[in-house]
Amino acid sequence: MKRLGQVFAIILIIGQPWQSRADPFQDATWAYEAGDFAAAMALWLPLAEGGNAQAQMILGIMHEDGRGVPFDPILAHMWQNVAAANGNEKARQLRDTVARYMTLAQVTEAQKRAAGWVIEHPRGITLAPVSALSELRERGNGGDAEAQFKHAEIYDIGKGTPQDFGKALLWYDKAARKGNAGAQRNLGIMYYGARGVVQNHPEAAKWLRLAADQGDGQAQVILGGMHERGEGMARDAVRAHMWLNLAGAHGIKSGRGTRDELAKKMTPVEIAKAQDLARLWMAAHDPSGPPVDVDGIMWRLERARRGDVAQMFLVGMMYDIGHDVRQDYGEAVSWYLKAAAKGHVGAQYNLGAAYYLGNGVAQDFVEAHKWFSIANLTGLKRAIVNRDIISKLMTPAQLAAAGQRKRDWLAGNAGAADPN
Repeated sequence: MKRLGQVFAIILIIGQPWQSRADPFQDATWAYEAGDFAAAMALWLPLAEGGNAQAQMILGIMHEDGRGVPFDPILAHMWQNVAAANGNEKARQLRDTVARYMTLAQVTEAQKRAAGWVIEHPRGITLAPVSALSELRERGNGGDAEAQFKHAEIYDIGKGTPQDFGKALLWYDKAARKGNAGAQRNLGIMYYGARGVVQNHPEAAKWLRLAADQGDGQAQVILGGMHERGEGMARDAVRAHMWLNLAGAHGIKSGRGTRDELAKKMTPVEIAKAQDLARLWMAAHDPSGPPVDVDGIMWRLERARRGDVAQMFLVGMMYDIGHDVRQDYGEAVSWYLKAAAKGHVGAQYNLGAAYYLGNGVAQDFVEAHKWFSIANLTGLKRAIVNRDIISKLMTPAQLAAAGQRKRDWLAGNAGAADPN
């Protein structure tokens, strides 16, 4: 602990930027000094992975001392090697010190792990070891799409090698053609922003769409903006809203914010279409689900919006049972209500079931009785049976309230209880 305290003294002298921001590094230091090694490790690890050489060096010390983590000279050497590659001279000295009591096999393993860490965390290092770059190149030339992507990223951001957009483009292209979503996204960004290539919005849209269809939130938010502005494609607020909505669902906060701003310029019908598209996209890209007929569902939704009562009911059923879309009881109830108001007995019956079970609405026996009674007016036997069952669970006051609700609804929806 004394040795790490000396390191802290050095950091507090030369590391004023951390102090001035009161960032997690200082919190980790305080946690360590208080003896809460696990908390310190939890705070330092993200910093180390983000390229903070001093945090990397301290992780090496903790692994060497066995504080907060098991004693592990291999991981100690690995972290000191990574920090040294980031230009930390103190880490270089500590690495050489720990190597003195390691076997040759352990040192070799530590070096391999350091090279592998650089491959997996290209943004976490400034001066990547030559061995890591060589390994990436070898794996990339062998057809490893992930290695091709990591290699491209190193050239793209200029860590471990001089920044070279041309080489980045080459490696991104290789990985993108093998289906790597990150490479497809970054290749699209390069075409969009004219980085190492002539600006080409249609080409950017092509690659971004491929990444977006794999669920890449960053690609989705960029693609949404391109649809909104008409870059490389016709302007389409509905598609823009859809992609921004999906980006927000995938954790991209800017997607939600931009979507909400765009929605202010859209009609309710356009927003509804965009939301339907987003739901359908989610259903179509659910690996556990069956193939989805998106065009067929969109036709049904369009017909339902235009007042086709049969399609209103079928859309409600679609959401109720999760057929071709994600199950959504609330959405099902909203469509059943529309169809019920137009006299669809199936929708009226299903509303009774929804209120009885509490699916998409708060459980309400009075409301359930009302809807079963309305459906019963057409002679639907199932409605009669269910109404009588639920009646046995209700008080006289509830039964009276249900009867009054039925009469009120029928008075306001003349003809809606006619046989469908």
